[in-house]
Amino acid sequence: MQNSKKLPTRNIWTTLGTKDYEAYFYDLKQQRQYSDKTMHRVYVVLNRLYQYLQLPNPLDEMQLSIQSNRALRDEDFISKEEEKTLQYILTSLDGLTERQSAVRPILQDRNISIVHFLLNYGLSLQELLGLQMKHVHFENNTLTVSGITGIERTIVLSEDDKRRLFSYYKIIPEP
Repeated sequence: MQNSKKLPTRNIWTTLGTKDYEAYFYDLKQQRQYSDKTMHRVYVVLNRLYQYLQLPNPLDEMQLSIQSNRALRDEDFISKEEEKTLQYILTSLDGLTERQSAVRPILQDRNISIVHFLLNYGLSLQELLGLQMKHVHFENNTLTVSGITGIERTIVLSEDDKRRLFSYYKIIPEP
């Protein structure tokens, strides 16, 4: 960590007060044009830091409202044009090195499946990261997905998606 000209080098977290953080978040919003979502992420990280350090948290007394639950807007979602571009990139060899071009066909079915899970089946990133091949049931075209709460749901796969997953499954090396 760099030394700050404004703060002492030792125990800096105890020297920062509510007014310091209010000024900091004002700067993030007004000068740096941070989105509400980004500001909320910064706020959460700082809260966790004070929790970890077991220090009194000056953010608790802030007179500033930081909302993360803003309504979703159209620009939060992928457009049809962006989706078409993404689908093209997943199958194209344009701009790849010779080595990348050699590996692309091996990973192509997996990559297309990942994008389909997000776009066509509505999986969250958390759900996607938790997937393993044991969650794919080829015999009945289904995928078992565990959510954050641990509640499982079953998704019926299209025939194309099942075929693509099976093609990838056949080339996965044994552990």
